[in-house]
Amino acid sequence: MCHPRPDQKGPWISRKCAVFIVFGLAIWSFYVVVGRVCTPMIREVSSSGIGRSPGAGTLAAFVVLWLMFIWTYIRIITTPPGFAKDRVNRSPPPDPADYPPPRSTSPVPVADNNNAPDPSTLAPTFNLASQTIHRWTSHNDSADTTRPSAPMAQMPPRGVKDWRQVPRPLPRLELTTAATVGHAFSSMISIDHCVWVGQCVGWANHKFFVIFNFWTGCYCLFTMLLLIITASKTSGIDGQIVALVVVSGLFGLFTITMFITHVMLITSGRTTVESYASEDQRERENSLLQKEYGYLWHNLEKRKVRKRWKEEWGGTAVDERWKFGGKMDMWREEMGPGPLGWIFPIGKPLGDGQHYKSNPRFGPHGEWLMKKDWPSGVSV
Repeated sequence: MCHPRPDQKGPWISRKCAVFIVFGLAIWSFYVVVGRVCTPMIREVSSSGIGRSPGAGTLAAFVVLWLMFIWTYIRIITTPPGFAKDRVNRSPPPDPADYPPPRSTSPVPVADNNNAPDPSTLAPTFNLASQTIHRWTSHNDSADTTRPSAPMAQMPPRGVKDWRQVPRPLPRLELTTAATVGHAFSSMISIDHCVWVGQCVGWANHKFFVIFNFWTGCYCLFTMLLLIITASKTSGIDGQIVALVVVSGLFGLFTITMFITHVMLITSGRTTVESYASEDQRERENSLLQKEYGYLWHNLEKRKVRKRWKEEWGGTAVDERWKFGGKMDMWREEMGPGPLGWIFPIGKPLGDGQHYKSNPRFGPHGEWLMKKDWPSGVSV
């Protein structure tokens, strides 16, 4: 299968196919709930025995949730994620002269035998060189046999390393510049990805993505509960109702999980990609401690090492570069100052997508600083 290059978009149908699927499911769910569940209730012909008043209230609540679901979905699929090319000037491509020439893969040419010297003319020189080398090696061998051999150095037995001397493994700091990124002009700011919205999620539309997950989760769970209650009061089985219960349950669980996850990421100042940094750091530390102290032994020393690391680095996690203030400060920075912008897909993202408040416990280039290197006035 051929994949597009980083500066090329994939086929339009493959990028937008999920959007048509979502709209199809939305229309189908509206038909099932309104046409096969609520309308018979209002007409008082429903086999579930539910009357007109409950049916009208249920229909009104469903329509409101359905409209919020459609509104937030249209907002997320029509709002671009925020491209770097719209915020910064395009950098020139890297100069090929800055890179070493590629190695030649052509075979070494074979010399013409007709131009080669006559082997008979090289025989006297070859014999003289062979005799000289033989006498020199024989002399060295005889001298080595008479020289007393030095005793072999004995390696000291490996002991338990002092817990005060175990250094903490640090993550590799990677700086991306325009000279090292061939197609930086097409990069997204604070990039994430979701196939169901037909595009990437970035700085400019992340707020709408969170709101979309909230309303979609509410809509799907409401639909699932409504259909389960209706089906439990009905003697017959409607295949479309059963199918919609399954679909709404799966999508509801998925979107609610996504909503909770992104709320936690926002309040901690991380993105999805950055959230893996702590796990990677934990794996590096575990690997180092297992190498020094073994897998099952010296647990007391391991705890002392971890405690010393925490004291030296002030308890700051490796993925907290963009964390500042409290959780509500981080939430307002991402979702906006007003509560209406937290619920409805309105407003614009704060800032310019290029400059963010950072944690003073990190260096200007994202270096993870020890507590002794923190700026004055910064506490744990």
